[in-house]
Formats: sequence, structure tokens, C-alpha cells
Amino acid sequence: MKSQYLIGVFIVLTLINNCGKHSTEPDSKKYIWNFSTPQAQGMNPQVLDSAFIQARQTGFVDGLVIIRNGYLVAEEYYNGYNKTTPHNVKSVSKSFLSAITGIALQQGYIDSLEEKVLNYFPEYIYPGMDPRKYDITIRHLLTMRMGIRDEDDNNYGVYWEFYNSDNWIKKTIEDTLIDNPGAKMHYNTFQTHLLSAIITKATQRTTLDYAT
Repeated sequence: MKSQYLIGVFIVLTLINNCGKHSTEPDSKKYIWNFSTPQAQGMNPQVLDSAFIQARQTGFVDGLVIIRNGYLVAEEYYNGYNKTTPHNVKSVSKSFLSAITGIALQQGYIDSLEEKVLNYFPEYIYPGMDPRKYDITIRHLLTMRMGIRDEDDNNYGVYWEFYNSDNWIKKTIEDTLIDNPGAKMHYNTFQTHLLSAIITKATQRTTLDYAT
């Protein structure tokens, strides 16, 4: 769990750094981290040194960035990476998308987390649809409880089945429900993609443009 946390710290900060590359704002408005020392921010440098050693020894952590009280206090990179190297951030995007959804809710683009998903996608309603699908809400997407299969089922066969489909939204909506909406979490990335499509429809902008 500690190693996973270290990866999370790095990829979140990398994503924040790389998001600026798509910004339409002038460089002068981009956020610049203030630097400090661990001691000045009440941190034990020996503990941090131990963390960096552990991160290096895992072999799969590519960087560790430490932020304390709004200051960048320490950072190290491994496996040929540095602070300007682009990095695949994978599922940390889900955390950002949940925050974006909250902003869209606050700004009135989304009325409620209890809004029905199919209200946004009437074009994908089909004859004989499982009536439980009309109960799927935005909240269910945020908590991965719409009721579809786990993406790692059948040795990740479900993931590749979705990924290789011609239309991810259509595939996600049409997939068989194995639980009632809200009953149980099933980790499936394509619920997040469906949430992104809702953001796009609600704001009339791509999720990337709205997030920027």
C-alpha cells in the first residue's frame, strides 16, 4: 500500500504539471510551486530519506514528490524519469473527473447526483432494455455501482471487450447488469468514460476543455 501511495503522489503531481501544457492561459498565470525544506515545514528529513530509498528500491516507482503546507519540499525521480518527463497517469484520472463532476454540479451544469444517466443518452435506449437501467444515476457512476461487470473478469477479458467495441458509451449502457444499480461496486473504467460523456453533454464542451 505504501508503494501504491508513492506512485499516486507522483502521478497526481505529474498530471497537474502536464495539464498546463493544454492551458489557454498565458504562462504568467500558471501555478508555480514555492520551495521550502522539510525541516522548515515540520517534517523529519530522515523519514523522507527512508521513503526515497524505499521508492527507489521498488523498481516500479518512477518518482516521488513531497508537498507540505503548499510548499514543494522534496522530490526524486527514478528509472530515467525527471520532472519534465510526460508520464501515463492511468486511473488517477478518475479522481480528477470526480472533482470535475463536483464543479459541474456546483456551477449548475448538473442538477443533482441523482440525475438518471439515461436522461443524457436517450439515443441509446433500446427495446427490451433491462428496466433497472433507468435507475442508474450519476452517483452510481462516481461510485462504480451501476451494476455492470468488473473489468478484470475473465483475466481482463471484459476490459478488452469494452475497449475494442466500436462505441464505448453504447457498449457500457448495453452491458448486462449483474447487480441492481447501487447494490455493489464493480471496478470498470468505462463507467468513468460514461461520466465524462455526461460532462461533455451537460457543459457543451469536451471534458478536457471544461477541466482546463
